[in-house]
Amino acid sequence: MPSFDAMMAIATVNDQQDERINELSATLKLRTATWRKTTDLTDALREASSTMVNTPNKVDGYLYAGTLYSIQGRQHNAIQVFEKGMELVSPDDPEYTLFKQLKGLADSLLQRRIDFIAHIPYDVLCNIIGYLDAPSAGNCTFVCRYWRNTLLECPEPWRVVNISRSAQNQLTPLNLLPTVSRHVERLSLLDETKMNMKCIGLFGKHKFSNLRSLDIIDPSPGNIDMSASLYTALCHVSKTLSELRLDTPRLKTEILLGTILSTCRNLTTIECRVSCIRDCYTGVSVPYTTLLTTVDLRPTRQTISVNSLAPLFEKSPHLESLILGYCHYDILSVLGDYCPKLTTIVANIHDFGDLYNSVKSLPAHADGLQCLSLDPVVSTKPILPRLAKSAHSLRALYVTPCSNDGEGTTLSDWSPLSSFVMHKLTHVYIDALDAATAFHDNIPAMLRCYPHVETLRLQNFYGDEGGSSITEGTIDGICNAIATMKNLSHLRLVCFDIRSEAFVRLLELHQGEQSRLRKLFITGCEGMTGEVLCNAARIQSLQELGVHYLPDTASSVSDITDFAYWVGQLPRLKYLDLGHLDISMEAAQYIASSAQLYYFWSHDVVIPEEGAALLQRHIQDVQMYNST
Repeated sequence: MPSFDAMMAIATVNDQQDERINELSATLKLRTATWRKTTDLTDALREASSTMVNTPNKVDGYLYAGTLYSIQGRQHNAIQVFEKGMELVSPDDPEYTLFKQLKGLADSLLQRRIDFIAHIPYDVLCNIIGYLDAPSAGNCTFVCRYWRNTLLECPEPWRVVNISRSAQNQLTPLNLLPTVSRHVERLSLLDETKMNMKCIGLFGKHKFSNLRSLDIIDPSPGNIDMSASLYTALCHVSKTLSELRLDTPRLKTEILLGTILSTCRNLTTIECRVSCIRDCYTGVSVPYTTLLTTVDLRPTRQTISVNSLAPLFEKSPHLESLILGYCHYDILSVLGDYCPKLTTIVANIHDFGDLYNSVKSLPAHADGLQCLSLDPVVSTKPILPRLAKSAHSLRALYVTPCSNDGEGTTLSDWSPLSSFVMHKLTHVYIDALDAATAFHDNIPAMLRCYPHVETLRLQNFYGDEGGSSITEGTIDGICNAIATMKNLSHLRLVCFDIRSEAFVRLLELHQGEQSRLRKLFITGCEGMTGEVLCNAARIQSLQELGVHYLPDTASSVSDITDFAYWVGQLPRLKYLDLGHLDISMEAAQYIASSAQLYYFWSHDVVIPEEGAALLQRHIQDVQMYNST
């Protein structure tokens, strides 16, 4: 805010001047002192402007408004107002002299330019500049040569640099990358392949002596193989690089993991989402003990041979997170006792991704596993020691058992999953498509060991009539175990046998006030009766409800109408997803009457046109899909 001591000195007139001018000067001096203590001058300026409009022939409003504009630093506005005030009075009047002096001061303030960068200490300057990101700092380099030289010498704005198409359009920081290369610690290349290759080509021409993290991301398709350029570039930053992320899933890039590890021996993180990792099938060569803590390998055009990773496991004693794409073999049989510090083991991340993302950011409470995905798994015996240390750390569990040629497993192969109470386990997903009888028999005991589960998904659990080895007693045991989960908020059953009376009792249990169940989805399940539907729709705590009949299964109109009636009574329901059933006009009216319903999605649902129109009028988001 400009100083107004000079303005007040000018505004003070001699005793011989007109008393009117003395009065104006005194009033102006008093108001200015008050205004300078106020951060918001909007009301004062509005009042002065109103005085100018209501009494256009008096100078008071012009004096006050011009002074307020000048206090705000708006000297152009102040000069315009003072000039208008001068037009109201004669050049011989004392007011004219006062306006002229105030206008001259505003003009001098307008001409005064202070380059703060040239007048503050360098360490303070770097602290200020550190709040700028690279694009903003790059734009500031165009102000003048001094600013450019100073900004390029200050390392803070250039520690993290993102190169993208938007950066190209701004000419920064892409054009400045060679100049600031020594400052860059994390470089993210988010452009098309040719531009990304051009950027990593700079590694051999300029000194990226502090580069610790490199991300190369290009989601666009192409036939370019950038592996050769990558290997050459990594040679120039191998001594400092600790994190490498390659995300080019649609390019024809085939890399050798062993070559990257042999070049960059200080890597702690490597994430590869590329078309092919050739030695993940032929065998990874790792001639030294690595520093790796995170390994994420997701080739898009190949299946990972877990056996080929055995040398990597053996040479990575510090590994904490292991995430793999599609695997065709049980990872536990290869992992063994290697990598004792592992907290995350995820095989087939493509199926486990949503579950993993929901818990990976949660803080760890103890040493041991936090996320465990076994897909496929023949036996859990090898992981028993790790589970023993994970009773207070495991957050998410995903199990897809493999029956090992039908009946090749016994109860002892699955008992580790039911040997310890997992106090922190909140997310469980079990797919029993290829499971043997021994695994089915152990599931009730497993679930009883997970008392604090919040999200539970069970898939492919059919009874005897469905051709599987799971029995009605096992289904009852599973439902009874679920009933003991007091924190359950999300239950998803896919291809599950719900003909059990225990399942009806489970639904009735959650109709009480103590229920925390917020999401319930029943999809493609045997035994979808009117009783089941109505009991599901009577759970007052529900915010999301999904019901999908099996395709080509007839649904009773009366059952669906009763179900829709109870849906309309749910006080918290916001999301309804229905599939493969018939909705009458009466049922549509009940659904439309739901007080909080915001989303309605349907898949292959038969509904009258007027019923569909009614839903669209009363529900904010209506999506109806038909496969025919």
